Amino acid sequence: MSQALAGPALKGGELAVVSPTGEMAALAKLTSNWRSVIEDNATIVEERADQKRGQKKLFE
Repeated sequence: MSQALAGPALKGGELAVVSPTGEMAALAKLTSNWRSVIEDNATIVEERADQKRGQKKLFE
């Protein structure tokens, strides 16, 4: 949802009124941190450590 809100509607793509700077900054921060807050927390700790090292188990 935040990615949709950060699109042309709030940036004033087709609108005469551009969103206030504070709103744009908050949305930019939200979308940039989305992965670390939501997507990274969906993985287990061991997987995250492997991703940082670039390692992945080939066999179980």
